[in-house]
Amino acid sequence: MKRLMLFTFIAASAYAARIQPTDLYKQVNINDPQISPDGKTIACIVSHANVKDDRWDEELTLVDVGGGAMRPITYERRGVASPRWSPDGSQLAFLANATNERDAKRQLWIVSMRGGDPRRITDAKQAVQQFAWSPDGSQIAFVSADEAVPNEDKNNKSFEIVDDDYQVREAMTPSHVWVVSPNGGNARRVTSGSWSVPIAHPPGPAPSPLSWSPDGKTLAVTKRENPHEKTPNISRVVLVDVATGSTRRLTTHDLDESQPVFSPDGSEIAYWHPHTGERENQNAIWIAPASASTARREKMPISHSTNGRTVMTGNPSVITTKAGKSFASEPSP
Repeated sequence: MKRLMLFTFIAASAYAARIQPTDLYKQVNINDPQISPDGKTIACIVSHANVKDDRWDEELTLVDVGGGAMRPITYERRGVASPRWSPDGSQLAFLANATNERDAKRQLWIVSMRGGDPRRITDAKQAVQQFAWSPDGSQIAFVSADEAVPNEDKNNKSFEIVDDDYQVREAMTPSHVWVVSPNGGNARRVTSGSWSVPIAHPPGPAPSPLSWSPDGKTLAVTKRENPHEKTPNISRVVLVDVATGSTRRLTTHDLDESQPVFSPDGSEIAYWHPHTGERENQNAIWIAPASASTARREKMPISHSTNGRTVMTGNPSVITTKAGKSFASEPSP
C-alpha cells in the first residue's frame, strides 16, 4: 500500500511539473536588444501575452548591464518596436502607434534619458517603417509610404495585386526617405518618384536598413523600381544626397543589390549581390568605393540568412552581424 501511495505521489509530481497549455500565457519575449553607447544599458522590447485581447503587448524596457535591474519606460502603448540610441546616448528613439486606436499608424517617438515622457516627433500619414540617426544626432532619417491616389468612386475599394505579399490589404505605393529633427517640427521629404525603398514591416527587421555616411551628407539605400515586394531583379544600391534628394547608382551591376553599409571612414560601401555576379548563386558581400561606380571586389559568399541575422562561410576569421548589417575581418597574410 505504501509503495502504491509513493508511486502515485511521484506520478502526480511529475505530471504537475509538465508544461501546461496555460503556461504559454506566462511566456515573456525579449526582442531587438540595443546596447547604449557607454555600454551600461540595454534597451529592448519585452512582450507579454494579453489573453483577453488575443495579442502581445510590448514595453520598451531598459536593462542595467551591471546589476540586471529592468525599468519599463512605455506603458500601455501599442506597436512598440525598434529602439535605437542617439549617438551620444542621451536619447532613445523608437516606433509606436500614435494612439491606442485600432487603426493608428506607427510613428517615431523620442524619450530623454534625463527623464520625462516620450514625445512623438512624426505624423506620417502612412506610418513610419524604419529610421536611422545621423552620425551627429542632429537628424533622423525615416521611411514612410506615399498616400494612395483616391479612387474617383469612393465606394470602390478594389486595387490591383501584382507581385505583392499575400496579406496585402490595400494598393501598394512607393516608400520614400524623409528626415526630421529629434526635437520635432516639420519633417522634410528627401526622395520621391515611382521607385521605392524596400517596404519594412515593424516589428520585423527592415529588409534593407538606411545607412548614413560618416559626414552625414549621404544615405546609402536600396532603390527598387516599384513598390511590389516580390518583383525580382529590380533592386539597386543608390547614394542619396540628403540636402537635394538626388540619387546616384553605386555600381553598374545588372542583378539585385541590397543591404548597403558605409565603412567607418566613408570611403567604401559593403552590400549584398549574387556570388560571382551570377543570378543562380547565393548572395555575397561586395565592396565598392563610395566615389566610383565599379565594384572593386567580392568579399565572401553568404551561406544562410534568416530574420536579418546572417551566417556566412568563406575566408574571414572574424564575423559580426548587427541588425541585418554584416561585417567581416580577413585573416592576416
